[in-house]
Amino acid sequence: MRFVAVLLSALLVAGCAANSYQIPRSELQRIAATPPEQRANRVLVSQELTATEVQSAQPVYAETDVVYVPHVHVGYGYGGEQRDGVEGSRYDGWVQLHPMHPVHLIGKDGSQTTVPLAWVDQRAVEYADKAIVRPYEGPWRNLQRKPLTRSGTYAMYAGYGTMRSVVGDVDFGPSFAIQGGYFPTNEIGLVANVSLGWRDNQFGGTLFDSRYVAELQAMPIAAGKLHLGGYVGAGLGYRWEDVPGATIASGDNGTTVFTGGGQLQLDIHTRLALTARMGVVKAHDDRSTDVLFGLAVY
Repeated sequence: MRFVAVLLSALLVAGCAANSYQIPRSELQRIAATPPEQRANRVLVSQELTATEVQSAQPVYAETDVVYVPHVHVGYGYGGEQRDGVEGSRYDGWVQLHPMHPVHLIGKDGSQTTVPLAWVDQRAVEYADKAIVRPYEGPWRNLQRKPLTRSGTYAMYAGYGTMRSVVGDVDFGPSFAIQGGYFPTNEIGLVANVSLGWRDNQFGGTLFDSRYVAELQAMPIAAGKLHLGGYVGAGLGYRWEDVPGATIASGDNGTTVFTGGGQLQLDIHTRLALTARMGVVKAHDDRSTDVLFGLAVY
């Protein structure tokens, strides 16, 4: 269990991120098409894992005058939340900003320029390869996180699985799985899965099982924070067992492995989900089961 705690802690630490946020290109296009007086009310941002280096900008404040193009001066009284420091987990969602909040535009050639949010136009969209906003450069209020969004992923799971000894008895032992892959859509993903399991046998030796599988996941059902789906996979497996006087390898050249089962997720936020998996494994002319719990990061 200490090993499991270390693995889960490592995943949680990976959730830490930089105190800078990227405006997705599609959102930048939407902003440019939205009337300047409306666009600051709801802006979609994605917190960066590593901060993009941008030039410093003069911060704006709640009482800063708003200059809408073409240069109309109006007062703006917004008392938003000023954020400072690194968040404990990555934030992807909608925020409320000041209309004059600095937007750092990084061109495709690596050049930079900074414009107020209210001044972003189609020329800015065409110029920018990336758009960055920083919380400490103006009033900032988180409005709503995006729902769980799957893209690139890695995950670690721990639990128990059944394994059959060479003498025929079946029993549970610790089982672990490490995954990494990609979700081309939010519901369908392809991941590589490495699974390791072991248990003591009746001779006082160790039975060790390993599997290397390509896995297709489908998560089509969502009800609030709960997500339900399943998986199928195929690959190779190896099994070794210590018996008196020898170590026996079952399928030492690799045996075909087929897996399938159900998967339940509870999203913690946009990129992190607690996951429970229950599945069946067919390998070594045998059928076994796995019950695993862990954390998936997207």
